[in-house]
Amino acid sequence: ICELKNLFELNFGGNKFEGHLPQCLNNLTHLKVLDVSSNKLSGILPSVIANLTSLEYLALYDNRFKGRLFSFYSLANLSKFEAFQLSMETDLLQVEIENCLPTFQLKVLSLPNCNLGAIPNFLLLQFNLKYLDLSHNKLAGNFPTWLLENNTKLELLYLVNNSFSGFQLTSAQHGLLSLDISSNSFTGELPQNMDIVLPKLVYMNVSKNSFEGNIPSSIGKMQGLLATYMNMTQLWALYLHNDNFSRKIKDGLLRSTELEDLDISNNILSGHIPSWMGNFSHLHTLSMSNNHLEGNIPVQCQNLAGLYIPDISENNLSGSMISTLNLSSVACLYLQNNALGDRFVKLNTSY
Repeated sequence: ICELKNLFELNFGGNKFEGHLPQCLNNLTHLKVLDVSSNKLSGILPSVIANLTSLEYLALYDNRFKGRLFSFYSLANLSKFEAFQLSMETDLLQVEIENCLPTFQLKVLSLPNCNLGAIPNFLLLQFNLKYLDLSHNKLAGNFPTWLLENNTKLELLYLVNNSFSGFQLTSAQHGLLSLDISSNSFTGELPQNMDIVLPKLVYMNVSKNSFEGNIPSSIGKMQGLLATYMNMTQLWALYLHNDNFSRKIKDGLLRSTELEDLDISNNILSGHIPSWMGNFSHLHTLSMSNNHLEGNIPVQCQNLAGLYIPDISENNLSGSMISTLNLSSVACLYLQNNALGDRFVKLNTSY
C-alpha cells in the first residue's frame, strides 16, 4: 500500500486487520482520507500521521491501540484537517487535553470513550464544527454553552454519559439540529427559553438525569421538533424516563398522534391517565411505570390496537383493565403493584 504514492483515499475500515499501522504510510503525501476504523489494530498510534499534510479525514475508532498518550500536538500542523474520529472501549489509550494551537479548523470531531476527563482546550479555538461527540468521557461542570457560541454552524452535539450538572442556555439563537445530553447529572428545571435558543432542534434526548418540575411550555413552539401548523404532530418517539418530572400529565402531547414510543417511567407524575392517549393509534410501546398515577385506565385505550409492550406497573391505578385495554397485539404486559380489580385475564395473542 505504501508504494501507492498518488493515493488520495485509503479506507479499509470494518475488517479484521491486526498488527501495527506501518510507518511507511508517510510515503502517501497526497492522502486526504484515511479510515482504519473497526479493526483489530494495536500498538501505539504512529507519529507518522503528522507527516500526512494533505490529510482531511482520519478515522481510528474501534481498534486496540494502547501505550503512550495520544496528543493533538501530532495533528496540529495538518492545516487541511477537517474530520477526526477516535474512540476506545477500554482504558488502554489516554488522550491528552493539553493546550494546543492547531492550524486546522475541524468540522467533525468524535471522541467518545477517550478518557478525556475534561473538554480539550483546543476546542476553544474551533469555530467551524458541525458535529461534536464527547460522550462517555467523565466530563463534569456546566453545560458548555461556549461550544454553541463559538460554533454557529454546529448541528449535532452529543454529551451522553458524562457528569454535567448545570444546564443553562444563553439568549443567543442557534441552529443546532440534534442534542443528546442523556445520562448525566443535570438537575433543576429545563430552560424556559429553549424555543428561542434552539428553534431548529429536531432531536432531543434529556433522559436519565435529575430534571424536575414541569416540561417548559416553550417546547411546544419549537418548529424543528414540531409540524408547521400543529404542535408536535410529527413526534414519533419521546423518552423522559428517570427524571423527577412531577404533577399531572397535561395536554402537551394531545396532537402527537404519530407517537410510536412513549416512556415517562420513573418520575413523580400524578393524577389520571389522560383519555386523549387513546388517539395514539400507532403506539407500540408505552411505559408509565413507577409514578403516582391513579384512577381508572381510560376506555379510549381500547383504540390502541397495535400496543406491543404496555407497562403501567408501580402506580395506584384501579378499576378494570379487561374492558379498557386492547390486548390483541400485546407481547409483554406489566401491571404489578396497582389496585386493578380484575379477577383473571385471558390473553389471546400470537406471541
